[in-house]
Amino acid sequence: MSKGQRGRPGRKKSIIHKAALELFIEKGINDTKINDIAKKAGVTHSLILYHYDTIDKIFIEIIKEMIAEYEEYTIDNVPKFSDDKVENIINLFLLPINWAKENIMKAKLLLYFNYISSLRSDLTDVTEKFNKTVDSNLKTAILKINNIKQCNYKDEEELEHIVKTIRGSINGLVTQQLMLNKSDFNETKTQIKFCINKLLFNT
Repeated sequence: MSKGQRGRPGRKKSIIHKAALELFIEKGINDTKINDIAKKAGVTHSLILYHYDTIDKIFIEIIKEMIAEYEEYTIDNVPKFSDDKVENIINLFLLPINWAKENIMKAKLLLYFNYISSLRSDLTDVTEKFNKTVDSNLKTAILKINNIKQCNYKDEEELEHIVKTIRGSINGLVTQQLMLNKSDFNETKTQIKFCINKLLFNT
C-alpha cells in the first residue's frame, strides 16, 4: 500500500464510512460487499481491509457514530420551555421521535442494529450506551415535571421502571412507524403523550 493511501487515516475512514452508510441504506447490510464500498468511496479494497477486515466492523463503527450524532442532537435540540408548563417539558420525551423523523434511514439502521445486538453479547456495550442516553433525557424530563406536579412514583426504583417503560413504548411505536414506512410521526407523538400521562399521573 502506498504512503498516500495510508496517509490521513481519519479522513480516509470518514470517506469509507460515508460510502458504506449510503450503501447500507440503499442495499442493506447483507448485500453490501467490501468491493462495493471501495468502488463508491474511490479507494482500494486493500485500504478498507487495512482499517477493517469485515463489513460487520464497518457497520458497528457507523452505528457508534450515529449514537454520538444522536447525543449531540439531544443537546442541541432541548426544547425551550417554561418550568411551569408540564406540556412543554413533555417535549423532552419526543426527542428520540423527532430525531427518527429527521433521519428515517439512519433510524432504520439503528432498528436493525438493535435487533442483531439482542442476539450478540459482544454488542451489549454499544446498545447500553444508546439506551443510557435516551434514559437520561427521559429521567431529566420526569424530575422536572415532578417539581411542578406530583408524579406517580414513590422512589428511585419506581422512577427507573417508569423510564424503561416509556423508552420501551417509544422504541415500539417508532419501530412500527419505520416498518410501515410512515414518515408522519404525529400519531406516534400522541400515543407517547398518552402513555406518559398514564404512567405519571394515572390519567
